[in-house]
Amino acid sequence: MVKLLNGASVGANGKAIGQAHLPFFNIRDYGAVGNGTTNDIVAIQAAHDACTAAGGGIVWYPGGFTYVVNTFIAMGANNTVYAYGATIKAIGNTGLVRNFLGTDNFTLYNGKSNVTILGGTWDGNAGDGTNNTTTGTTNVMGFIHAKNITLRDVTVKNVSSAHGVEFNAVDGATVDNCRFLGFRDNSGNNSRQFSEAIQIDIAVSGSSSIPAFDNTPCKNIFVTNCYMGASETNGVFGKLAGSHTTVSGVVYENINILNSRCDGALDIGIRALAWQNSSIKGNTIKSATGYAITVESFDSTGIKSVRVLDNKIENGSSGGIQGVGSSTAWLQDLLVEANEIYGCSGAGISIVGSQYPVIFGNAIRSNGSTGIFLNGGFAGVIEANRTFNTGSNAVNVNNQASVLIQGNHLSSPAANYNINIESTTDVFITGNYLYLPVNNRACINFTVSCNNCTAIANRLRLGANSAYAVRSNATNGQNNYFINNDCKGFGNTAIYYGSSGQTSGFVWNTGSSGTPNGTVLLTWTNTANTGSNIV
Repeated sequence: MVKLLNGASVGANGKAIGQAHLPFFNIRDYGAVGNGTTNDIVAIQAAHDACTAAGGGIVWYPGGFTYVVNTFIAMGANNTVYAYGATIKAIGNTGLVRNFLGTDNFTLYNGKSNVTILGGTWDGNAGDGTNNTTTGTTNVMGFIHAKNITLRDVTVKNVSSAHGVEFNAVDGATVDNCRFLGFRDNSGNNSRQFSEAIQIDIAVSGSSSIPAFDNTPCKNIFVTNCYMGASETNGVFGKLAGSHTTVSGVVYENINILNSRCDGALDIGIRALAWQNSSIKGNTIKSATGYAITVESFDSTGIKSVRVLDNKIENGSSGGIQGVGSSTAWLQDLLVEANEIYGCSGAGISIVGSQYPVIFGNAIRSNGSTGIFLNGGFAGVIEANRTFNTGSNAVNVNNQASVLIQGNHLSSPAANYNINIESTTDVFITGNYLYLPVNNRACINFTVSCNNCTAIANRLRLGANSAYAVRSNATNGQNNYFINNDCKGFGNTAIYYGSSGQTSGFVWNTGSSGTPNGTVLLTWTNTANTGSNIV
């Protein structure tokens, strides 16, 4: 006996038992052979048409067989497929499943809805046309203008140039415990390297297969416990999941990529383009060509409240996590928390064009560039992060006013500074442990028009003999203060004060002796300590 949906089961005679109110359709009763060579499209379509005419039910693809079809299976509303143990394979030059006909026309989320696919290996049969039939650009599964689509325990493999699954103008989709194996770019010029295993799309001409092209976006999408990698015959997709189509003023809402794994990506592991109120959590992304995770606004349309949490990122050819906004399309309230980023060639976390970002509790090590980069926005918190052996600055804040840098452990940058502050105002640096700056560099560096910045109560420890605790070379910088920091071991080289036009103070810094380097007049914050720091 095989268990079905809602308590229904299949007995030895292939008939449904229990839950009699759910109609049941066995594709073999409609003539499907399942021998791997006979085209079963007519039989399978007849079973689905009967299911749809009955108002919905269960269409059973008995396991242990390979059913081949030469065109798409059109699933109607309220169709539930049970295909555990079965293989469904393309032998034409199209994909396998759609919830629409080419003549359909739907608006908003008013198309054929409540479609569920449980189990099965859905093989798109992509190749060069010699041993495999599919060479065109085609999705294996596509769902458009619909509500409530569920894929569970499904394997989608060998996709030609497009997507394993496309959700276009869909409200409410779940992809759970599914595997996406094998992608082939048959474009001839590598122009499809961006293709997602799971595409989250919007109804516009050129992106949606049928009208209406009414700019309806996807929303309420959940991808959980999924896997993307190579198949026996084809390589990896461009992305595990993402979007690459936008319309000005329209955003995707409540998109969630959770607890999934991406082994390799020709482009970006997960691309959250125009996603709002969304989460990317608990994923493992290895060896992506681009950034492992990218969150992007676009055009003049900002986005808010995206959470990037508890992901593990390894050995990317670019960086770890990237946020991309602008002064006309801000990233607002972006949270990047508790991610582990190891061995990426670029920056660990790079966020540009953001307002009120929070970068909290991340671990970054052995990456080839900056650990955490924050640039071109307003406000933000960088707290409780750990970096080790970054290729450049452990933390770099550039042109981002009103930033708190607190409680971080930043160790052993291979070049430049533990903390670098450039062309910005109102940065407060406190409670950090900064260790082993390199030759002629410093734990904390103020440079190029830094104003109203304060470093207080930090612990700084010497690296190279010619390194500094703090380097204030901020041309035209005003009112920058270095107060009550622990600089034991630096001695006379603790403070470098190198540019004219500054007014700054260095007071009550334990372990720092002598007058700072440079000849400019210093303005001290404590007259009892004029001219030197406390040893």
